[in-house]
Amino acid sequence: DHGVTAHGDIQPEDARLFKRVQRLNKSINSWRSRDVVEGHARANCLREQLGHVLQSEHVNTMCLRKLLYETVALSPPRSAPACSDERVPSDEISVAKQQATAAFQRTVRTILMKGIKAWREALYLEDLQIEPILEYVRTLISTYEKTHVDVQKVCEGKQWHRLKLLV
Repeated sequence: DHGVTAHGDIQPEDARLFKRVQRLNKSINSWRSRDVVEGHARANCLREQLGHVLQSEHVNTMCLRKLLYETVALSPPRSAPACSDERVPSDEISVAKQQATAAFQRTVRTILMKGIKAWREALYLEDLQIEPILEYVRTLISTYEKTHVDVQKVCEGKQWHRLKLLV
């Protein structure tokens, strides 16, 4: 049973879930306050941390979970025409910003895929601990697919499709 007990106490499972959702929301807000350069630098740092966590003899699952919660800077999928060379930005600064944003998002998706895959397939941990992250990614993908097309047809479609299958 979930929810509030007869005495008004919150069940321990619900309290843990609330803390996880709160952690996810805090991380999302933190990413939104960063500019592209700052975000890309942070994502590269997280990618390095993931490598260290996964290469250690005894993987620290708490560090991995924390890292996954910190890596929720994912933007929704973008339609393919918006990322093709046909759409020419008006200046070099716009081109550089688009390229930096694309590289940043690729890094974030890669970290999430490697981390989730390790969580499940190498460490055999339960999804419950990272469910808010999984649900966040599912929501981004399903929201896009409801109004557009299959996620395979977007910019970086193969990577988005692999992420969709993973979550």
